[in-house]
Amino acid sequence: MNFSAVGLIVAFLALGFKAPFSAVQLLWINIIMDGPLALSLGLEKREELYLDEKPVKRTDSIVTKKMFLRIFFHALIIDCVIVLQKLFNFLNSSVNCIDSTIFSLFVIFQLCNAINAREIGNKSILNSIGKNKLFSILLIVTLCVQYLITEFLYNVFYIAPIGFVLWGKILLVGISIILISELYKYF
Repeated sequence: MNFSAVGLIVAFLALGFKAPFSAVQLLWINIIMDGPLALSLGLEKREELYLDEKPVKRTDSIVTKKMFLRIFFHALIIDCVIVLQKLFNFLNSSVNCIDSTIFSLFVIFQLCNAINAREIGNKSILNSIGKNKLFSILLIVTLCVQYLITEFLYNVFYIAPIGFVLWGKILLVGISIILISELYKYF
């Protein structure tokens, strides 16, 4: 998500738009990226099949070329979708809700990408989606807090409420990153 956030800011500025997020929004995004969800991923139970893999050298990078390409691919897709939303407003949000839509869409993409991060290999996340109860609870809580921010604390975050229908569209578009990741793994 850090690649995506930086890429999105650079893309917006290169296209002549103001930065997509305010300082308060960036703080919230960083809390989500590096906070409870990330910690709950670190508490995942180890997979026994890791013992069957061949050893790696101490000098090998933790992030492999394949993993880096996948990270870059996901960031590129997320950024392209959000830039397209800014340019063409395909979610049909009102003019005063564009910034709210972009902020919420980025957060939802982030939450869905956290689900993708649970399986970094070729294994589908659909097989283990509910195994980490803490992760699932924190994901739902974060989603609810994002909804509350957008609909009730919007003044603090310099956005406007977006309404239930637009929220549904944002969720559907955000979930697409999970489907894209699953297709990527399949092929």
